[in-house]
Amino acid sequence: MIIEIKIFKPEHAFDILDRNVDEENVWLSRFGDFEDFIKIWEKGGPSYTVVIDDRIIFCGGVVDMRWNRGEAWTLLSSLFYKYPKACVKTIKNELGRIIREFSFERVQAIVEPEDNRAIRFIEYLGFEREGLLRKYLPDGKDMLMYARIQ
Repeated sequence: MIIEIKIFKPEHAFDILDRNVDEENVWLSRFGDFEDFIKIWEKGGPSYTVVIDDRIIFCGGVVDMRWNRGEAWTLLSSLFYKYPKACVKTIKNELGRIIREFSFERVQAIVEPEDNRAIRFIEYLGFEREGLLRKYLPDGKDMLMYARIQ
């Protein structure tokens, strides 16, 4: 198994959406401004793509919100679950590196309230639940806010 960490490029996100996942499982893809988010991910702060054996597995990063604050994001392909230990270790290491390198004091992330696997994962990464964001998404769906404070 060869793991590569590359600089995130928009085509990596489209590769995941086009070939690796059922779009219904990516809540952000349900809205028409998905391409705008991809541009923000590319230019808004440190971001990366993980490739294992020449296949894009996931993308992630932190959008710089200024004042040493950031918002973490990930886009996981279905292949993520084929390599769970390698993927989780890479995310944990890269998130720690980004927080240190960019001096983030607060990194926040949103999670779907029903996604227990995502909630366990974000908590494993050291994030703590801050509260419910009512009617957060354009379709009126609630989300949970998590934050990791340094």
